[in-house]
Amino acid sequence: MSKPTKQQVLTAANLELFDRLKRSLPDADEDHDVAVDAFIDAETLIDAYLDAVDARSSQLPAGPDLALACAHVLVATQAMTQADLDILSRLNAPALGAPLYECAPQVADMKRRALAALELMATAAPSPAPSQDDAPF
Repeated sequence: MSKPTKQQVLTAANLELFDRLKRSLPDADEDHDVAVDAFIDAETLIDAYLDAVDARSSQLPAGPDLALACAHVLVATQAMTQADLDILSRLNAPALGAPLYECAPQVADMKRRALAALELMATAAPSPAPSQDDAPF
């Protein structure tokens, strides 16, 4: 049996990442609080990674965990690009030895774009109409 090619490893990593993402993403329509908590957890892991890289710490999250966290915030805010997918596939393929320290600028950019998209989503959301129960009389 031949050794899988780099492209085959990346394709398998990509499929596995989206399978994990599908299983881990809560349905925001069903439970908004759970979806918010999951987003915050993903953002926290990304922040821990960026802080560890800045400190040149060896205590980095695993590549697949970082890939899932980044995918989570990008998908939740509809900010995913093909370039992101390429990086996330490499992070999710530990057999390829993705250089975690070298991915920091791209990961920081993913987080920045996801938060900007989240802000746009929040400002574009319609304000809820006051209910009749809220009438001051």
